[in-house]
Amino acid sequence: MVKSFSILSFVLIIIIGLSCKKETDENFVKPKTSTKLLTQAPWKLVNAQIKVNNGAWQGSYDLLPGCNQDNILDFPTDSTYNISEGNSKCNAGDPDIIRKGRWEFINKETKIKYTDTYITYNMPAAPNDTVFAIREQFLTGLGENILKLTEVSTNSNGDFISNEFIYSH
Repeated sequence: MVKSFSILSFVLIIIIGLSCKKETDENFVKPKTSTKLLTQAPWKLVNAQIKVNNGAWQGSYDLLPGCNQDNILDFPTDSTYNISEGNSKCNAGDPDIIRKGRWEFINKETKIKYTDTYITYNMPAAPNDTVFAIREQFLTGLGENILKLTEVSTNSNGDFISNEFIYSH
């Protein structure tokens, strides 16, 4: 009797466990990966800020030329990207896509490494040459509707200059 009670208890525990698991599996929404968030739709530049060394962030969006304020950053696949001029082009003859290339996450998805390809249509000596460059940006924010990318460089005085670009859908 004790043995059949133990078997019956074990069977009931299995049945209850499976039924609970099924209910939670149906209600579980798997969070989007960083790649999925990045590639789900084009990102429009909506703000920018700058800081020198460890100073406070200061708005720099209004300092950008109007033709750069509406640029669009797009990651159409999990390995390619392009930057397009928005409705206002800097020069009427400029192509729609002003920079493109490949990208990848590095440093445990804290940085994006770009291998840029862009046309040097502003170089009179070699028009339409293709140039390749490698650059990195820190991924300082990523969500459903926000992307923050930060570049850090050093100026001629030895100051660290941080530029943060904020995008939205």
